[in-house]
Amino acid sequence: MPKIISTFIFTALAVLLVAFVSAQEKKADKPPKPAQNPSQELLWGWNGIGGKLIAMAEDFPEDKYNFKAQKDERTFGENLLHVTAAYYNMINAIKGSEVGYTGNEDSLRKSIRRKQTS
Repeated sequence: MPKIISTFIFTALAVLLVAFVSAQEKKADKPPKPAQNPSQELLWGWNGIGGKLIAMAEDFPEDKYNFKAQKDERTFGENLLHVTAAYYNMINAIKGSEVGYTGNEDSLRKSIRRKQTS
């Protein structure tokens, strides 16, 4: 019986040692990045979300822009127009002047007829 207990304790200590060493190696791999100021963090988030939306819009086929996951929600294309109008409105509010598109989602919808390719 004492041999079983000592084997169990030895195995438990070995597992703890391996876990501790691997945790130390993971910490040493990459130091944490320094904190950015709030403007940089906001810009990073803004550009990150905008980039993902652009990638989604480019990847989604034009004939599927009318897709709805549920009947009582906007289509994929309407969601893109909604975000685009909101982005323009926020930029205009921040700048205090009209930049690019001005108006509401309906006028934006009328001005954009097809998927733009660059």
